[in-house]
Amino acid sequence: MPEHSNYWTRRLARQGISRRRLLGSAGAAGVGVAALGLVGCGDDDDDTGGGQPTATTAPGGSPTAAASPTEVAKQKGGVVRFTSAGNTWDTFDIDRSRFTPVSTLFGWTNLGVVQWDSYTKGVIGGGIAEKWEQPDKQTIVFTVRPNVFWHNKPPVNGRAANAQDIAKFIQRNVAGKLRDGTDDPNFYRKSAFQTVDKVEVVDDRTVRVTLKTPNPFFLNTLAGAYAKVQAPEAIDAFEKDYANLKPELVIGTGGMILTSFKAEGELELVRNDKFYKQVNWDGVKYLNLFTDQTAQLAAFEQKQLDSFTPTQNAVADDLLKRYQGKITEVKQFSANPQAGTYYGGAAP
Repeated sequence: MPEHSNYWTRRLARQGISRRRLLGSAGAAGVGVAALGLVGCGDDDDDTGGGQPTATTAPGGSPTAAASPTEVAKQKGGVVRFTSAGNTWDTFDIDRSRFTPVSTLFGWTNLGVVQWDSYTKGVIGGGIAEKWEQPDKQTIVFTVRPNVFWHNKPPVNGRAANAQDIAKFIQRNVAGKLRDGTDDPNFYRKSAFQTVDKVEVVDDRTVRVTLKTPNPFFLNTLAGAYAKVQAPEAIDAFEKDYANLKPELVIGTGGMILTSFKAEGELELVRNDKFYKQVNWDGVKYLNLFTDQTAQLAAFEQKQLDSFTPTQNAVADDLLKRYQGKITEVKQFSANPQAGTYYGGAAP
């Protein structure tokens, strides 16, 4: 896939601890992950010498692992368990959402036109589009993968993705309008799409995008955590209902299918067996947020959770020492790497 410089590349920092023993099965090639680091699937068995802890995940990208095909097939299965922030959902219309948990969810369920293969190397890879060409500075021609299918939920019913899906996604974000023509300020990424002049469907697998001026960052926009393509007929059916957070409204082309949802933070997803790559995990389960770090740590050590993000480096160092060979440290992108306050009446 082509490589592009990433204007938005940021430093990766210590973010999470995950279980080594199942990182081989966690190398679920092709699972789109939005904002969480890759972790191992939980169970109560001891480590039996699974894949090495070389798996990494970029937001909106795909987990990869160095395990051999034999190891991957052998370790297929398991359900990974995370915690989720509760009551921080606005809409299941990803084009109009600004809440991180929504982008995280859609990272599992929906592909973008393109997506990040590696933040650290600044590499953008294919999503629904398997490849693209740039014949000049203002033209990008996308070719749709032949083996990408929508989840088998009505009204989309598992049909193949096509060029119209990409075209309508871009056109909707350029316009920032609802189906009835109403301008909606909740199209938060509209400004990033204003460089688009026109979008043409050449054939069922080819889309040509012409820009008003050269924009070296347009692919960055299409690879964004919120830039996930939704089926046009799903938007037609659900646009007025997307604020009613029901799992049947989330229909994507990603490696996981949302099967249950509770706004307080309990979600369940299952493997999409028609995904264009092998997905090793059987599913993903989110439990409501553990606000107490001590409780999170206890749940992680008791194998109730498969990921833990310490707020102190000393805790992470202690875990890595005590569970050497059974857990691993995972680097993860963070949209908010720093936070703080400043009081103007005294020195900072």
